[in-house]
Amino acid sequence: MNAGDIPGAEGQFNRWRDVTGGAVTFSFVTSGGGVQVREGEEDPDICAVTVVFFTTAGAIVRAEVTLAPIWNTGACMDTIAHEAGHAIGFLGHTSDGGLMDPDGGNGEITGQVADMIKTLYAYPPGTMVKAAQVAKRASTAKGGLQSTTFVMPARRP
Repeated sequence: MNAGDIPGAEGQFNRWRDVTGGAVTFSFVTSGGGVQVREGEEDPDICAVTVVFFTTAGAIVRAEVTLAPIWNTGACMDTIAHEAGHAIGFLGHTSDGGLMDPDGGNGEITGQVADMIKTLYAYPPGTMVKAAQVAKRASTAKGGLQSTTFVMPARRP
């Protein structure tokens, strides 16, 4: 995982390590890495965009998280932790009031979401979990990879 100089990024990713009891862990590097986090120029009504790249067989190859200029404001609390959830395989959103709601909800990783990630990471690498998830992705022409894009909107008072 490469977050460059993004303040607090390691702690936000490590929330997933903590809530899964270590089922998910991260190695933080200064270059390369399977998950790239960077600041960028995105729409002012969103907090961040994450693009997850898959092989045609459905394995996650890498993820790119682009933080909008407002990512660290009150409108976008917990943005990095939310986008980290997508980068590690939570391929959608919830409506339970927690972190994985489209707007980040109350910022808490719910027990149901934590249990799903723990279950996902209990399988040996390369295990196909659910073919329906593969069908949800949009195909791209880049190197035989497919990608899915997730957008976290900014909260409005």
